[in-house]
Amino acid sequence: AYCFGKVVDHLRLLAIAREGDRLALAPPQVRADQRDNFARLVRYYFPGQEDTFIGAVPSHFALSGFNVKIDTSKAEVAVCSAATAHCCAVGAVVLPHKAVWKVKVKSDSGWGLVGVIGNANPDTHWSYKDSTSYGWAGSNQVWLAGTNIKNRGGWGTWEANDEAILRLDLGGTKPRLIMWHKRISRIFTIGLPERQDGWRLHIGLHHDNINHMHLMLPSADETALVQ
Repeated sequence: AYCFGKVVDHLRLLAIAREGDRLALAPPQVRADQRDNFARLVRYYFPGQEDTFIGAVPSHFALSGFNVKIDTSKAEVAVCSAATAHCCAVGAVVLPHKAVWKVKVKSDSGWGLVGVIGNANPDTHWSYKDSTSYGWAGSNQVWLAGTNIKNRGGWGTWEANDEAILRLDLGGTKPRLIMWHKRISRIFTIGLPERQDGWRLHIGLHHDNINHMHLMLPSADETALVQ
């Protein structure tokens, strides 16, 4: 009954979601002790559609690494530093207009960056200074068009085990990047310029600080935090 209920609830969400929003809809959150049963149920009744219910890394999570190691599993992307200083990973494709993603810091506190970038081939060590770079970094840094505006909006820093939900909002009159930070329990927003060539995921790492992050789809409840 539990697993059937999860399937029915997700089918309802798919039915009411607008076509463009279905790709960003996270799979159901299933209790650990029921995940095997849920997977068997989905494979039996929905062969070939497992990713809709169990989850998979969406195509816009594909990354190009610049001195980083990238490991893609069924449901998340791990990015690890392979340099002795700054390095980065940049989206291999542009993001959908209402893309939503989640990041987890998997290493020590310090410098790391989460945001978007327009340039598909930024400088390996200084991607955060690129004129198309926007995001939140360690040491109170907020990068806007490659310029550091410290403490903007009350931003602090990234710490070990931090989690954040981000949404790219290009549907309104003012493009913006929205982030819900779990530990700080509040929303941060960065205004973005109009850009015909689109925006890409941008993760910045530093060998001696934050050198490991994970990228994944948020749950439906987490997605609601940035709507």
